[in-house]
Amino acid sequence: MNTNYKTPIDPAGNLNLDLSPYNRALNQLRAGCVRCYEKVLQGLTTVKTAVEREFSRFTQGNDLLLKAAINEAEALAWQTPYPHLLFPVLAEEKATAARQWAERQSAIRSRAPG
Repeated sequence: MNTNYKTPIDPAGNLNLDLSPYNRALNQLRAGCVRCYEKVLQGLTTVKTAVEREFSRFTQGNDLLLKAAINEAEALAWQTPYPHLLFPVLAEEKATAARQWAERQSAIRSRAPG
């Protein structure tokens, strides 16, 4: 039987654990997660800008409507495990709906008397 091991408890009864290797690993993991998050966020921002640019000419001055639609798509995407995969499709779908609404409103206003 091997009895040549160090106990993590000192003579005063205090627990002495060297957690520095675990702390380094945890910090590396944390840094990796932050880099991944920043990369996803950058991708979402790029898509958001592209969708806004593409659909802004169709919303006929309803920029707030378009921004709200894209923000809603982003909020829905973040509720999934893969926001970077779903956001582009959701943003385009919501922007299309906003464009259709703006077109209907324009048609209604053009038919209104006065």
